[in-house]
Formats: sequence, structure tokens, C-alpha cells
Amino acid sequence: MCEIAASSVLPVMYGCNNFCSYCIVPYVRGRERSRMVEAVLEEARSLVEAGYRDITLLGQNVNSYGKDLETPVPFAQLLREINAIPGDFRIRFMTSHPKDCTRELLDAMADCEKVAKHLHLPFQSGNDRVLKEMNRRYTREQYLELIRYARQVMPELSLTSDVIVGFPGETYEAFQDTLSLVEEVGFTSLFTFIFSPREGTPAAKMPDPVSREEKGRWFRELTDLQERVASARNQKLLGKRFRVLVEGPGKKAGLLPGAQRQPRDRISRRRFTDWRVCGGCGNRGARVDITRPNGNMTKSYFHCENRLQLNACILQACGLVEPLME
Repeated sequence: MCEIAASSVLPVMYGCNNFCSYCIVPYVRGRERSRMVEAVLEEARSLVEAGYRDITLLGQNVNSYGKDLETPVPFAQLLREINAIPGDFRIRFMTSHPKDCTRELLDAMADCEKVAKHLHLPFQSGNDRVLKEMNRRYTREQYLELIRYARQVMPELSLTSDVIVGFPGETYEAFQDTLSLVEEVGFTSLFTFIFSPREGTPAAKMPDPVSREEKGRWFRELTDLQERVASARNQKLLGKRFRVLVEGPGKKAGLLPGAQRQPRDRISRRRFTDWRVCGGCGNRGARVDITRPNGNMTKSYFHCENRLQLNACILQACGLVEPLME
């Protein structure tokens, strides 16, 4: 007998202060604003009581959580406090920025039994000159030092990352540094993108002499490498047993996937009103009032037409869509 468990997202902060040269989010979402610890904990408890077994803490840069509060609270402390909530559930978080990822956070991940041993830590490029042009504010070696410590305290850690291929001014020689970093780290998976200029960002004005076709060849080289890396990693897992969270029945008989973030049968009623433009990605969105199957009314959220998750549009660096009501 297998219990089908529900997943939910829990925004902990909005906005971004980083101003990476290719990203529009700080201009459209504003500066970082953290929710009060008490509000986050109250919502987390409500989700656990409602039966949610997988809770993802969301922020454009969750590692910066709490720095703007009257009494600063490190994200590592927030993780520990949510971990202390009674119940059988799992905690995830995204997205992290390497410059703000600390050993304190990695230690908290290792210590908290409810925190999934998975870290999404975008490195974007393995070349220091390109990283500087991106305004990422860390070096290749600083990133690798974080990874080495993370694996020291969490040997079974699963790592994923984001990579931009063909940033303006990137040469094939510089791109080789990205390939070597991917091979050295051994990521579980990568989210890979060919550079696409965002109007209004510094990168959109940078000279970009490499053709789209050439960048496409680099992109295929990267994805081919990652397939080999992931395959080798998966081979090492053969014969091991893991505790998994099943989130729904599979399309094929006998399969139970766990990838779906919001189970379709968990919401009994949605009411869409107040149509407006999403501040994160520019698409149309609306206020959505949600009633759960147990009859409890959750908060009203702004739901972007990207429809990736309630109150979040994550792909293409859209950023978080802020709730209309607290």
C-alpha cells in the first residue's frame, strides 16, 4: 500500500539585490524583502497539518534570507526552526547563490534530518573572466571549495546547477572551463541555457560576436558531457535503497513518479480575478483564491500564466510572483 503525498511551495522572500549582468529580476521585482520568521513558521505548520509531505522554500536567493529583517535571521536558522516542526515531511529550498552560500548553511543541511540532501547551486560559467562579466561575485575556485565542503559534510549530496552557454565575449577556450568544472563536480543534472539577451540589462549591450549556430554546438557538447556524467553517477547507485516520496500514479502501469510539484487532485476550487501583468516575466496573471479539499481557505495568490507553480514562475529567470495577500 503506497500513500500518495502532496507537495507545496512556501515563499520566504521576494526580490533580489545581486544584479547579475544578464538578469532582469532585480529591476522588475525590486530589492530583497524577507517574510517574518513567525509568518513562515506559521505557514509551514499549516502545510504540515494539511498533510503536505514535501515543502519547498522559495526565494530568488534564499541564502540572503533574513538580512533585511530588523533582527537579522540567517537562512540556516530558519531551516533549523522549520526542521523542528513535528511531523513526517521533507524540506527543500531554491534558489541559492554561491556568493551567499555559507558553511553554516551546509552544516544546517547536514544536521537537519528533514532537509533533503540536495543543493541547487547555479555556477553559470566555469571561467573566472566570464563570471566577472556576469557580475556573479565569486570565482571558480570559491565555488569548488563550497562543493568540496558540502560533500565532506553530506557525502550522498545530490547537486544540480544552472549553466549559461555563449555569454557575450565568451570564447571556446573559456567554455572549456565550464566543461571541466562539470566533469570535476559530477552534477546530478543541469539546467542549461544558450544566452538570451534581456532588454534593460548590461549584458544585452555587450558585444556578442559568436553566432547562434556556434553556441548551439557548444550547448550540445555540454549536454552530451552531462549525460555521460549523470550516467556514471547513476551506475554507482545501482543496488542501493532510498526512501522516496511518491506524488502520483504513473502513466504507465507499475510506475509511481514523484516529479509533479502540485498534484492536480488536491485543489477543489479555484477562482480567478483581478487580471494583471506578472511583474516577474511580463505574462498575464490573475489573483487566484484557492480552497483545499478539507474546506480550509488558503491565502490568495498571484498566479502567472506561465503556470509552472502557484505563486512562482521559475524558468527563464522570471523570479517570484508575490502574493497579493499576507
